[in-house]
Formats: sequence, structure tokens, C-alpha cells
Amino acid sequence: MKDTTLILIAVLMAVAGMLALTTSGADYAAEKLFYQAMRAYKEIALNPDVVPPGVLSRVERDLKKILQRYPKSKTAKL
Repeated sequence: MKDTTLILIAVLMAVAGMLALTTSGADYAAEKLFYQAMRAYKEIALNPDVVPPGVLSRVERDLKKILQRYPKSKTAKL
């Protein structure tokens, strides 16, 4: 019983390790910045008169940051 449990735990840890390696890249970070920028852009598009002026500059800054930090990511190619 202990051997089976230890084998299952080892397999689980190996799968978790492989998943961690596949998600650790520039694509996730770039997509996260892109999502935040697009969420702010939606607020601007709904009512541009009410949005503070700093929000628009923040969206532009985030999009430029994606292009500078992650030029080879799929998100930057959009």
C-alpha cells in the first residue's frame, strides 16, 4: 500500500513539474499584460468622457511594454 502511494505521489509530482515547465514562458506574461490592457481599453471604449486621462496612457504603456519585453511572443505578433 505504501509503495503504491509513493509511486502515485511521484507520478503526480512529475506531471506537475512538466506542466510548470510548459507554462513558464514569455507567452503567459505577455498575455497577462495584454488582458489587463484590453480590460482597461474596454472601460475607455464604453464611455471615453468619464475615464481619467491616466488610464489611456497606462494602456498605451502596457502595450508598448509587451512589444519591448516579449517581442517573440505570440501576443506581440498580434
